[in-house]
Amino acid sequence: MGHCSPSDDPDKQTAVLYAFLDLARPFVSAVMRIGDPDLAAQLQKTNLDIEFITEAYILKAELQGTIDFLRELTADPTYTENVKSDFTFLDTNVLQNLRSQNSEHFDLRKLVRFCEELNDVYGRGNYLSAALLMRAIMTMCRLFSAKRHLPQ
Repeated sequence: MGHCSPSDDPDKQTAVLYAFLDLARPFVSAVMRIGDPDLAAQLQKTNLDIEFITEAYILKAELQGTIDFLRELTADPTYTENVKSDFTFLDTNVLQNLRSQNSEHFDLRKLVRFCEELNDVYGRGNYLSAALLMRAIMTMCRLFSAKRHLPQ
C-alpha cells in the first residue's frame, strides 16, 4: 500500500484502497476454496467492504496473519492430504462404496454426483446449498426405495 496515510490526498487514498482491494478479494476467495476449516474461520470475520485507508491497513494486518498461517501449513508435507478429508460431509469411504455399486434397476451416477457436490459445497462452507443437496439426495433415495417395492 506504499506510503499512503489518512493525511494524503483523498484521490490517492481512493486509488491505493481500490488497488489493495483488487488483490485482497481474490486472495480471500482463493484461500476459502482450499477447504481448510481453520483458514475459513480466520477469514469468516474479514470485512472486505471498506471505505477508508485506515480500514485497509487493518485489513492488511489481518490478512498478514492468514499469510503467515499459510506459510506454516506449507511446511507440513501432510497438510494437503489431510485438509479435504477433515472437511467433508459424507465420508469418502461411503462415497467410494456408492461409486462401486452396480444396479440393474437404477442409474446411480446422478446420486453419486449429488453426493460429490454435497461434499464440495459443505467443504466450502455453503451450508444452505448443502442442505438443499441433502434434501435432493433424500428425495432420490425415497424414489429408489419406492421403485424397489413396486410390483414388476
